[in-house]
Amino acid sequence: MTEMVTYTPPSQTALTIADEQHQFTEAQTQALAHIGVENASQGDLAVFFHVVKRTGLDPFARQIYMIGRQASEKDAQGNWVKVTKQTIQTGIDGYRLIGRRAAARTGETISVDAPEWCRDNGTWVPVWSAAWGLPIAARVTIRRDGQPFTAVANFDEYKQTKRDGSLNAMWTQRPAGQIAKCAEAAAWRMAFPQDLADIYTDDEMGQADNPPLAKPRRERAATLLAPAENVITAEQWKRLGTLLKGVDANKQLRITAQLIKREITSPKELTEAEASELIRALEDLANQGPIADMVEALLSAPEPGTAEPAPEPAAAEPGTVYKPATQAQLTKLHTVLTKLDIGDGEKHQIVGTLARREISTTKDLNRDEIGRVIDTLDGCLKDSDPQRALDFALANADEEGAQ
Repeated sequence: MTEMVTYTPPSQTALTIADEQHQFTEAQTQALAHIGVENASQGDLAVFFHVVKRTGLDPFARQIYMIGRQASEKDAQGNWVKVTKQTIQTGIDGYRLIGRRAAARTGETISVDAPEWCRDNGTWVPVWSAAWGLPIAARVTIRRDGQPFTAVANFDEYKQTKRDGSLNAMWTQRPAGQIAKCAEAAAWRMAFPQDLADIYTDDEMGQADNPPLAKPRRERAATLLAPAENVITAEQWKRLGTLLKGVDANKQLRITAQLIKREITSPKELTEAEASELIRALEDLANQGPIADMVEALLSAPEPGTAEPAPEPAAAEPGTVYKPATQAQLTKLHTVLTKLDIGDGEKHQIVGTLARREISTTKDLNRDEIGRVIDTLDGCLKDSDPQRALDFALANADEEGAQ
């Protein structure tokens, strides 16, 4: 006859938090560091220990844990510095356990209503269909001794995203489930504020780890160039931006190349000495008349030994035939926009900025406007850093449009 042997786990281990204990032991502190609670101050650990004792959750079974996140604050001298702020978190199951233990301790009844989701037309539904897209919000009601505590969680406030602003994998796969857990956590905290104060669930706090969105393209011209050894300085770039205000980006490159006696594809190629020389030359031009007119005259003047340039066509008089962009130009524009990774969402805004007027479609451009836009974008593509060159072009266009 086979004898059955049962296993009885030990009631105490080196990680067991005893009833009479008032702080983490050295062995427990080392174990916390091993599972990710590291670089925490003694004050943070003391607060964490207090919450662990109050909730009865086991940090070594990962029922509750503390996460450090970077934040910015001013030091004693008034300078902004990076500091680590600790947040105590648990999962939704931890919330349920804490709430039910609290209800059992006081002899109260507890019940949780099924979640509901809000559609974009404002109606609440008990089941979510992926065909409806993303829910606007979710709500959950918890009844403590019959008293309802209803919490609503707005999707946009809790969603977890990637750098480009799109949802991460978990929130893409089950958006309704994720936002419902956030609503339930908020309802538990409303029903049991004393037991759940300053404790948050992973689903609620995940948005705190959202990476910053990529910088918008429209940065001011004075901040686009980072100072570096032997290259144009930020102060020089700012001065050039002031001197060349009102001159389009293509002509800026041409006049720069003419004055410093070498071809460039971007102002960032200038050395500090070349920038100084260019500033002096432009200041001399500005003293002789409006800088835009002086640049135009200098660029139009024939080089020594060359024939006089053909006269420019006369400006179109009112009533003349409008010359729309050609299909070849539209195709070319689409090609350069694609190469610069400019999507439909920002295409019209960027093209309109470069054309110096608002447009609703690229077909709004006339033949001259689209030609100038294509030339500018082509110049950006030829730059060693096309995206940065596009930032320059947009910043210059913004400056001119603000006049």
